[in-house]
Amino acid sequence: MSHRLAVGSTVVLVLLASSAVFADFAQNVSDSLGFVLGAYAVKASQGDREDRQESKQLTSALLATAAVTQGLKEVVHSERPVGSGDDSFPSMHVSLASAWATVAGNHHPKQRWVFDAYAGAMAWSRVDLDRHRQRDVLAGALIGAAIGKHYSAQHGGYVLGKMSW
Repeated sequence: MSHRLAVGSTVVLVLLASSAVFADFAQNVSDSLGFVLGAYAVKASQGDREDRQESKQLTSALLATAAVTQGLKEVVHSERPVGSGDDSFPSMHVSLASAWATVAGNHHPKQRWVFDAYAGAMAWSRVDLDRHRQRDVLAGALIGAAIGKHYSAQHGGYVLGKMSW
């Protein structure tokens, strides 16, 4: 059932947001692609089997990408170009945009260029705004694309387990 996805996703985000260690994680996810999760939850509740499959793959890919990216940020502690913090590497915005573009492009190959253009624009903007260096966005793009490709190839999401939709 689709309400299980909405409830499960909400519980995960609330638990992550309540933890001091994951406060930045929750902020990055909500800033970057939280709206996409909501849109895909609606799609999962109103769509056919393919829509539900895409929603499950996307949600799993975004959660895994966010976890890997935040984990690296906690270990690397790379200073941002403007000196506003030590969480520059890798870019959360770009990793999530790349994961989304990869999963969405797999399900909608004719529109893949739109998704890739969005991820590319996100990467460019993060460097242009001095939020990240080129290496930060390149690493984010590689992480997101790799995890997105992994979940696109799956018939179910490992992060969410075997939920009945």
